[in-house]
Amino acid sequence: MGRDYEYICKNCGKKYTFTFGIGYFYPLDYDKTVEAIKNGDYGQEWQQLSQTKDPFLVDIENRLYICNDCGNLQDETCLDIYELNDKADKENIKEPYDIMFSHFIERWAEEEEEDDEGCHLFKRYPHKCNRCNSTSIHQATEQELEELPCPNCGTLNEYEAAIDWD
Repeated sequence: MGRDYEYICKNCGKKYTFTFGIGYFYPLDYDKTVEAIKNGDYGQEWQQLSQTKDPFLVDIENRLYICNDCGNLQDETCLDIYELNDKADKENIKEPYDIMFSHFIERWAEEEEEDDEGCHLFKRYPHKCNRCNSTSIHQATEQELEELPCPNCGTLNEYEAAIDWD
């Protein structure tokens, strides 16, 4: 379940496509991502947290990130870590990907109220720009998605299309 956004620059004509959401193979993708985290592919801090958090809950939704220094746009796996709310029924824990899938559905439905049985953000993953290597990078907001500047020339992109999938 997700959405692809397509933009085209009004000035230089460069076309950009960004993918958001999670796909049909979410449980398999979740397990692969957690395994990569446990192997240290996403840094020592995330590796240590994967060994100490029980259950280990990670957001694997694709999102768009914008570099505050060079304006680069990149879609990546979120990788933020979550933890269960205090009132969650820890005795009857589902698979971690079930908990995160429920959180994903609530977020997409814009129902981000804290749920006693759900989870909340514990720590954001420190993304880096893949163009200038800056750590000054942030998740695009809904407003920014509507008014993305071209990372090539800086002109406002024209929103071309959105494709919902899954």
